[in-house]
Amino acid sequence: MVTLIALWLILCRPWFFGDRVVPYDSKGQFYPALSFVSQSLRAGESPCWNPYIYGGYPMCSDPQSMIFSPLALGLMLLPSQPTMQWFDGIELLHLLLGAIGILLLAVRFRWSLVAGLFAALVYMFGGSAAARMQHVPIIFAYSYFPFALLALDLALQTNRLRWAVCFGVVAGIMAAHQVQVSYLFSLVLIGYGLHTIASADFVRHFLATRWRTLAMATVTGIMVLAVPIYLTLQFLPLSTRPGFSYETAVVDSLPPLAFLTLFARNFFNNSNIYLYWGGADITETYFYIGIVPIVLIAAYGIPSGILFDRKFRYFLWVGVLAILYAIGSFTPFYWLAYHFAPGVNLYRRPPDATFVMNAVLALATGFLMDRLLSGSRMRVKLLYLMGELSVLAALFAWGFHDASRLGKLSAVFKGLWLPVLFASIAFALLYTIGASRSRQVRLRLGLVCVLLLCGDLGVYNAGSSLNTTSAASMTLLSTGPAGKDPIANFLSRRLDSTRREGGPFRAEITGAGSEWADSPMMLGIQSTQGDNPMRVKLYQQVAGAQESGGVARPFTQLMPSYAGALFNLLGIKYVVSSRSLSELSPRVALADLSLAFDADGLKIWENPGVLPRVIAATEIFLEPDLRRAIVDGKLAPVDYRTTVVLQHLPETWGPAVPLPGRGEVNTRLISYRNMQIILAVQAERDAIVVLNDLYYPYWRVYVDGHERELLQANYMFRGVHVKAGEQKVEFRFEPFSGPGIKGTWARLRGKMR
Repeated sequence: MVTLIALWLILCRPWFFGDRVVPYDSKGQFYPALSFVSQSLRAGESPCWNPYIYGGYPMCSDPQSMIFSPLALGLMLLPSQPTMQWFDGIELLHLLLGAIGILLLAVRFRWSLVAGLFAALVYMFGGSAAARMQHVPIIFAYSYFPFALLALDLALQTNRLRWAVCFGVVAGIMAAHQVQVSYLFSLVLIGYGLHTIASADFVRHFLATRWRTLAMATVTGIMVLAVPIYLTLQFLPLSTRPGFSYETAVVDSLPPLAFLTLFARNFFNNSNIYLYWGGADITETYFYIGIVPIVLIAAYGIPSGILFDRKFRYFLWVGVLAILYAIGSFTPFYWLAYHFAPGVNLYRRPPDATFVMNAVLALATGFLMDRLLSGSRMRVKLLYLMGELSVLAALFAWGFHDASRLGKLSAVFKGLWLPVLFASIAFALLYTIGASRSRQVRLRLGLVCVLLLCGDLGVYNAGSSLNTTSAASMTLLSTGPAGKDPIANFLSRRLDSTRREGGPFRAEITGAGSEWADSPMMLGIQSTQGDNPMRVKLYQQVAGAQESGGVARPFTQLMPSYAGALFNLLGIKYVVSSRSLSELSPRVALADLSLAFDADGLKIWENPGVLPRVIAATEIFLEPDLRRAIVDGKLAPVDYRTTVVLQHLPETWGPAVPLPGRGEVNTRLISYRNMQIILAVQAERDAIVVLNDLYYPYWRVYVDGHERELLQANYMFRGVHVKAGEQKVEFRFEPFSGPGIKGTWARLRGKMR
């Protein structure tokens, strides 16, 4: 264990000692998200609703919010202001924990500790684990798998309830991340359980003696998963991605040529993101696990048939199926999985299965190294050898053909001499281990292999351009809270967070770069945009929402530009972008918005027509077919300062339009928290109080403590009917309320029909 931690520290030197951070989505999306969750909890608030992106967002229902990743969240709660480096340290710790889990599995499988270290290093920094560190929730889920597999094996073999509970908890936490990797690993665990049962000498007796253990594991897992799954199911029917079509899912299928990076890591110029020519996403097509492990598998494990041994056969088939899944449309397997395996259609990006492949490669290297160190002799089986050589010859021939077609062949051949040299050295070293009759010599040479692997991964995988960038390049996130960054400082001072001028107002931050997309949730700036593939469908349809910070926001039929009522109702006081106003919104007259600030390549335009967060409407415009109006862009031609658009009249009065009574209605925003908003209303007549926050059916509203109907006002905002008098209006986000549970069930039933 001490040796593994020392090797981990060596591999982590770029992050711990080199002022480097994990780039891309790690800092654009996941660091701000977990920071918001942890800082909300530190402030005594629930993070279930996030008011800082997309005009309001159900954070607890987003599988990528990491609310249900207990270790990560607990560590984020420790410092008062967790930095990027602290966040990266948490991710690297998870990789270490995954490696420790592999080492414990090696002990469980009675492998030598040297073999366990070998497997642990591959699991920790091999292939996808190193290349896709930007996808933090995947890494978190990935780290729990070895412990779940260990607990499952112990539960099935020892028939102890405590191991069943351990398995249920660990597997439940892994599955609660709800990324495709956790889904696939869940299938692997289910398959392992079925395989163990089927492999028993007396299956009926095995089940009869272990049904309590199996039941306890299942019940515990369901209990751990119940809340996160419920919240996600609550959001899915209301989101932009309740599922993916087959055509959409296979767009990101992994090109089979990508497996060449197992043998030649730089085949497609993977070391340079600007010169890369592999076609698919560079981080999804890098699988290098080190030259010694791949030579061990290719020259020892496959030709000898050892990987087909009964002890490893299950994992071999898991690896084969993971490869078939990852290459998506290139074989019929993914089509069958998509159409017949429940849950596959909830995900895109089949290459996520390469994390499963990487886990199998790690286990394979440990299994083979243990056999080699034990003195087991290799006997080549001609059929296996010829099959392997045929596949490799076809794969390299295909790769050379593509390289020649693109004019890259000379560069490919130039880059191959080093892998060939290292492979020759690795082969000689492994052959020497296998040929030695001395156990001590074999173990010492095995340790040499471990050190060579650590050096190999340290040079090529840890600290590469795929998983590191300079911390100084992320100026907004590195300078910390508002007050240090000029743009953040300007917005924080001008958006009226004290609510004295009708605020809090919002900023439209679009086309400003990935750093700015989700950082408002760390800076306390309420924004109308963000960075998330999963958004509220109503908001997307009415206001328009960008998927990432690298693109400008799309406009909609109801909001075709920055010139319109919805733009003002959203409370957008400032538009922030690196692009010109005419590029962002061609239809808006330049005179409508005025340049208020310019710094660091970003411009801020001020909207003089912004409306307050709370409006009291005394007239109603009925739009019975609200959905059709949203799709067709049928915006009611009314004065939204006095009139509200509703689909139906509130239940609390008759058919009167305009509302009964005369006199004024004054509103005041008393408290604005994540999950609770309190207004004071002084009304001399009936009115519809409109809160210009996103309508979401799991919000509820109370007037003087009594629940009232939550109205969908002005297409996408919240409203409530109040009568004459002095009243307190309270909006509360209650996803677990009785009506919330009933509404969730009703929407899911409607979706399934």
